[in-house]
Amino acid sequence: MLYRIEFTETALGLLPSFHPAIRKLLKAALKDLKKDPGLGKNLVEELTGYQSYPVKRYRISYKTIEKNKTVQVHYMGHRRSVYELFPELVKVALQ
Repeated sequence: MLYRIEFTETALGLLPSFHPAIRKLLKAALKDLKKDPGLGKNLVEELTGYQSYPVKRYRISYKTIEKNKTVQVHYMGHRRSVYELFPELVKVALQ
């Protein structure tokens, strides 16, 4: 059974900012995650509960919700910034 992909407002807003070639790779990676959300690695510390899936030099940060078979995409970005910016977004969301 395929999982459903759901974007947060932040993730949805980021997608158009990528170069078309990167956007194409990200979309292909999302198709892979629809089939098997366990492909990503589990994140730790303040990002426990989230997973990260590599796409060349980029990362897709997401949560898998088994109850309704959903992959919630929270952030996408270059690997050098995703681990700096994404934790800040999580902190803001929890407030």
